[in-house]
Amino acid sequence: MEKFKLLRDEKGLTLVELVIASVILLLVLGMSYSFYAYSARSSAVASRQSDMQQNVRLAKTLIENKIRLAGYVKVGTPAVPANHCRIYLDNGKIMIHYQGETAKDLLGGLSGNIIMDLSFTVTGDAFIEVMVGASDGVNNYDISAEVLILKRNIDNVVGDSDSQLYYSD
Repeated sequence: MEKFKLLRDEKGLTLVELVIASVILLLVLGMSYSFYAYSARSSAVASRQSDMQQNVRLAKTLIENKIRLAGYVKVGTPAVPANHCRIYLDNGKIMIHYQGETAKDLLGGLSGNIIMDLSFTVTGDAFIEVMVGASDGVNNYDISAEVLILKRNIDNVVGDSDSQLYYSD
């Protein structure tokens, strides 16, 4: 009898209690990992969207600043493009080409694998609408703005539209 009494007085966990505690721990860890994985995916999507929006806004602002004070602006191909700068779309990148230099990415490579879109439309005697868009294959984002050409020398008629623009100071 005394042998059984000693076994009952021992402190500790039974095998059943240990298995139940392990199962509960695994469930909590599984739920925690699921939450972490969901949060990481959501963060990556939000980051991609934010980068895309930032690139579109930056491109629009840079283009506005370049053409607002231009002495000559032509949407499309001018008859004589000498001494002009050109903003255009090339393989999903917005390019700028200064006369006598090589063309370069307007965003300096910031756009990464985002496919950019670009459109210029003459909307008035001194106004050009600039539309810049982007797509990463899942999300699309575009923004447009009407730019007042302060020197009012636009070599187009209202309604002319193209994906390239020539300008000079």
